[in-house]
Amino acid sequence: MSQTYINDIDIDPEKFQEGLDLIEKYFQQRLGEDLGPGVALAFTDRQQLLGVITQGFADVATKKPVAPDTLFEIGSISKTFTALACLQQVQAGNLDLNAPVTNYLDWFEVGSDYGGPVRIHHLLSHTSGLVGMIDSVPNSRFQVWQLRNTSLGFAPGKHFSYSNMGYVVLGYVLEQVTGLSYADTIRKFILDPLKMTASEPVITHDIYDRVARGYWSTHFDDRPASATTSPYPAPWFEFRNASGSVACTAGDLAIFLRMLLNEGKSVGSDVLSLETFHLMTTPTEGSYGDYAHGYGIFVKEHQDYDRHQFIWNGGEMVGYHAILMGDMDDGIGVVLFINGEANGITESEFAFTVLNAVLHGKDLPALPAPQPPRRVVTDPGSYAGSFISATKNFQLQAEKENLIMIYGSDRIYLEQWYPGVFRVPHPDFDRALLKVTTEGDIPTEAVHGPDWFWVKAYEGSTDFDYPAKWDYYAGHYHTYSPWMNDFRVYVRKGQLYIQFWGTYESLLSPLDDGSFRYGEAEYSPDRLRFDCIVEGKATRANLSGAEYYRIESI
Repeated sequence: MSQTYINDIDIDPEKFQEGLDLIEKYFQQRLGEDLGPGVALAFTDRQQLLGVITQGFADVATKKPVAPDTLFEIGSISKTFTALACLQQVQAGNLDLNAPVTNYLDWFEVGSDYGGPVRIHHLLSHTSGLVGMIDSVPNSRFQVWQLRNTSLGFAPGKHFSYSNMGYVVLGYVLEQVTGLSYADTIRKFILDPLKMTASEPVITHDIYDRVARGYWSTHFDDRPASATTSPYPAPWFEFRNASGSVACTAGDLAIFLRMLLNEGKSVGSDVLSLETFHLMTTPTEGSYGDYAHGYGIFVKEHQDYDRHQFIWNGGEMVGYHAILMGDMDDGIGVVLFINGEANGITESEFAFTVLNAVLHGKDLPALPAPQPPRRVVTDPGSYAGSFISATKNFQLQAEKENLIMIYGSDRIYLEQWYPGVFRVPHPDFDRALLKVTTEGDIPTEAVHGPDWFWVKAYEGSTDFDYPAKWDYYAGHYHTYSPWMNDFRVYVRKGQLYIQFWGTYESLLSPLDDGSFRYGEAEYSPDRLRFDCIVEGKATRANLSGAEYYRIESI
């Protein structure tokens, strides 16, 4: 553990140290659960860095600890840097928010059934209608070129649909406007003026030894992780595009956050004018939970903190998570990095609650209770019953705090992911999560990948019609990418589904052109197409411009 802080703070140093000790104890507890191998936190007010806490390992194999100078990949928080750089160019008169993208990139092209071009504003606000990401090739310039083989999901400006590709495009717009590479643009206009000397604008092999190793909870890419497995190193790869390429230390990102808390101002440098900063943080058309989206950052009026204005962004890379959050009224904020798969939202909010309590002289919050083991199930009796399908049957029995599957002669303890959602550690069930639906305290059905299980009381039909060609599409598809590299497609109850990593499932909605829309919203721009039918099986799938290929596995 490493802990550093500035002593001449405006708040009570003794109370602040007590808060740091509580946060340290909490994260020691969470590292022993499922948070990840290591964490780094930084706390700031408008004037200075208040504290840095580091715990755990930057490299599990070598036992190298996380230190204040350890770099972490910050993922989509990089979009805040990209948006800021774009707004600097708007402020300088070099970039027009309302101009079509083609004014700056004449090779930008995307299919559209709608009138009106994609404009810079649309990219910054995630309202362009572009697909989310094209990740099957490492060259981001080709990814932008490949957009011509995709189509907008809606008229630009009509809906919010988060698009990494929109920010990849903005990176190349910046290069045209500044005459510099994206990396040099971020360094010249943001990192250097803010004196973020430890940070890097792009992830390259040259900085490998300075970056914490990223970790996954499993070495398999096609099934839910066991609750008992050790963290596995995530693949290392260079990353240079504007949607998520920045790497920072916790202290350096706190400098960036401090500039935001000061509405674009920094010591010796105004990164943005007050007017432009307000443009950046004015809600546009989109939201993430109860946070509205501005340009590259989320904002909200926080009901739990006297309706103070908050800014927030989160980032995810393969094996990393990052959080940036700040209270614009009190002028305090928290940065959190994790080199693991936990998203850090609950943890960053606890750290902020402690900081807020210290600032206002309130009692510190209680240490949260340890998370129960995965075998501990919330209200297990509500899931107990017999479940029947066309191919296999099982029973669920409650036993104290556990839920046990009786499957043939096997007694299997289920691992709760969420209430009603379980991992079943058995070869016949380990490729997907089991989801049990209840009404009151009575189970009504269960689903597991392509399998639907009904209960004895069910009196409806168990046969469902669907187009015969859907059977051509069902299967397991893979591509060589560190991101969404694996998915399964299957029919269940007469509907077609796509499932990623054995955990996330989305309904596929058939469209008139033979493709399928996936995503929760009916205006989702992401599409799935199948082709190359051989002996009754599609051998290739195109997911929003990325090519995947059938693999012959179970």
